Amino acid sequence: ALADIEAIRWIRLLYCYPSYFSEELIRAIAEIPQVVKYVDMPLQHIADNTLRAMQRPLREHTMRILRRLQEAVPGIAIRSTFISGFPGESAADHRELVDFVRSFGFMRAGVFSYST
Repeated sequence: ALADIEAIRWIRLLYCYPSYFSEELIRAIAEIPQVVKYVDMPLQHIADNTLRAMQRPLREHTMRILRRLQEAVPGIAIRSTFISGFPGESAADHRELVDFVRSFGFMRAGVFSYST
């Protein structure tokens, strides 16, 4: 494992898509000292209608991962990126996204408008 290599002082996880998160990965973040307590998880949206159109895991799956990360790694820094204006996104979907981003407490969040 990378953490067993003496020259490696820290490991930072970038672009950890929610569909690939596992309990094993969460334990590794919590328990391996070299793993920086930081996750960059590009969620892209939080409203189920938009997530379905994007073919991404639904809100409950994402929320379960976020809750587990916060439980297992107190103080973890979570960064994400989101897309606004995805085809078919309703005003209610957009409001749900805005409310979620404002309330969750991301260390950083990037929001980009959809483009083709």
